[in-house]
Amino acid sequence: MTSPFHKRIYELKNDPTFSFNVPLKLKNPHPLILKTKKGLESLDKLIKSNYETERKIYNEILHIHTDLKLRNRALRIMNVIISYIFKQNHSIVFEYGNCYVEMFGQKTEFYLRQKYNRIRNTNERGWSNQSFVKSNKLEFRAGPSYRHKSWIDKENKNLKNIFLISLLG
Repeated sequence: MTSPFHKRIYELKNDPTFSFNVPLKLKNPHPLILKTKKGLESLDKLIKSNYETERKIYNEILHIHTDLKLRNRALRIMNVIISYIFKQNHSIVFEYGNCYVEMFGQKTEFYLRQKYNRIRNTNERGWSNQSFVKSNKLEFRAGPSYRHKSWIDKENKNLKNIFLISLLG
């Protein structure tokens, strides 16, 4: 016997009416995407930012953390996801400095960030340290930090399945 929740997940995964193709240009952006774009641009203009200033801006926009060169793709990916969320009559909630999607009465934290690679180095004395180098890939994460699910940007992945698995699975 399947629960109504699992039945709904199956229906969403097999719904052919929604396209999850990420366009090459941002078309018909959702108002939340436009607000996020303006918020990120205002963060870029800050000469000296601090935690309070960044928190104030991120309390009202989607959590997208990328370089300028990846931001356009990140906004396009997030536009597809946000449009799908609202077409399914779900909502986006901002609480406690985090961004959540509220589906079926459950809140799930989510964000999109630039992937970093950890490089471990050892000096001549044998002491090791690590540095983080930015990559050209994006990572979509959903769920609490201790048990999140993530998707790393690859051309051959199906965004629809990854999104549903990340948020619902």
